[in-house]
Amino acid sequence: MTPEARFGVAVRAARTARGWSQDALADRLREGWGIDLSLHIVGRIELATRPTRLDEAVALASLLGLDLATFGKLDTPENEVGRLRIENAELRRRIDVARSALVDVETRAADGDATDAKPRVRWPHS
Repeated sequence: MTPEARFGVAVRAARTARGWSQDALADRLREGWGIDLSLHIVGRIELATRPTRLDEAVALASLLGLDLATFGKLDTPENEVGRLRIENAELRRRIDVARSALVDVETRAADGDATDAKPRVRWPHS
């Protein structure tokens, strides 16, 4: 995995751990750092399909509590373990959201509100 890809994964994990949408992160970058990124650009940075400028990387790392020094290292088993931990945290968060939606549906069904059996969940921007 490239340093940019590792950085993108970490940005996404840190953003979603805070419950922020890509748009909310872009707003915080604009307001606090003067970095004008759209939610689409934030998404491309997270997917490593767009290079991240140094000023953007510094602002993102500072805002999200990331250590930029860790992203320039070559792939090692330790880096892979770190990446897997970040990915695991994101998957656990998604499972929690799905469980919450299931409980909502079950509660409404038990209350006799079977007219709308779909979960009322809004997935955050991924």
